[in-house]
Amino acid sequence: MKKTILWAILEQTGPQVIGFITSIVLARLLLPNDFGLIAMLAIFMAIGQLFADSGMSQALIQRKHNSDDDTTSVFYLNIGIGLLMTALLFLSAPLISRFYDQPELIDLIHWQSLGFFYLLLVLYITHCFLEI
Repeated sequence: MKKTILWAILEQTGPQVIGFITSIVLARLLLPNDFGLIAMLAIFMAIGQLFADSGMSQALIQRKHNSDDDTTSVFYLNIGIGLLMTALLFLSAPLISRFYDQPELIDLIHWQSLGFFYLLLVLYITHCFLEI
């Protein structure tokens, strides 16, 4: 029970601590204008992550007995949501750029949206290994 609580705490606080440290390092390395662009981008990436992390994988982990249909359905659902988030972020880049009046954001958003696609590749590879 104590290990479970420890892992749950680390799961919640770990990304926040790493994000905070990353922000400090970026603030020291980047010019204020560039850091502001990254902060603008982070808002939309966080919103995308909320939708991409639909909670289905966690539900699957917590169930004691999962069928192959369950795991396959969750896998394809995650793939679909990831592709949708990639497309939405990629296609909305000009609108976001216009909203902030920052043309540099277009290329940043295009590259960052590919991060969702990269996540899909990791999910696919993991799924293939689980099938073996």
